[in-house]
Amino acid sequence: MEEIKKIISDHININSEDININDNLVTNLQINSFDLITIICELEEYFNIEVTEQEIRNIRTINDIYNFIKEKKWGT
Repeated sequence: MEEIKKIISDHININSEDININDNLVTNLQINSFDLITIICELEEYFNIEVTEQEIRNIRTINDIYNFIKEKKWGT
């Protein structure tokens, strides 16, 4: 979870400690679609996963990202 927060916080210039697991990417963190794609690309590289366009559409919160990566990496 901390790696996810770090990648996001680095991109949107906020402290990772200010990011909550239930934060909505758009509403709470003001991430636009371009920023989201950039962040997803960084997460793909960091976690060595691939995210489809359809999968991106289902990501709304920090927790969604965490659960998605967990499922992709470890199948849980």
